[in-house]
Amino acid sequence: MLGYKVWRSKFGGDPGIVGKTLILNHQPTTVIGVMPPRETSSDLWLPTTISRAEARRQYSFEARLKPGVSFKQATADIAMLAQRFAKVYPNDHPKDVIFTVESFNFAFTSHLRYTWCILLGAVGLLLLIACVNVANLLLARDGAPAGVCHPRVAGREPHPADPATHGRELALGLGRSCPGLRSCLACPRR
Repeated sequence: MLGYKVWRSKFGGDPGIVGKTLILNHQPTTVIGVMPPRETSSDLWLPTTISRAEARRQYSFEARLKPGVSFKQATADIAMLAQRFAKVYPNDHPKDVIFTVESFNFAFTSHLRYTWCILLGAVGLLLLIACVNVANLLLARDGAPAGVCHPRVAGREPHPADPATHGRELALGLGRSCPGLRSCLACPRR
């Protein structure tokens, strides 16, 4: 498989390149396709062999599922192909090989879930502390002795000394920070 950039720069975007033979590392190699422009991880993809000596090595393959095919069906098909390869190549096929099919998004973001949960919890805790501090300042302002200067917003009267108002503000602040804490607690653990 050729990378899109190599196909455009070295072969002029020739659509007839598929099926042609190139010499790579003194070996004739047939071009079987061109990768889409979004795939930029490599310029060239070559077939590989897996031997018993490399059984502990991990390989990953990217493929697109046909519409209507589930991950469970794809895993069963891959396992069936692995059994066929084991029969055809009994000396080269690793004994303990395992094939799994997983979502592309899950493969690249699963290791970040724990980090995101910790970050979400820290932000929720910070918001909770900020809400409690604001409520504490409001309560302290109303409990101050008469004659103490209160901060004022231009054109508005000072906030009335109504404990019910502060209770509502505290409840609203806590209520707004709880969904973040709830979603953090709902995150799956490893």
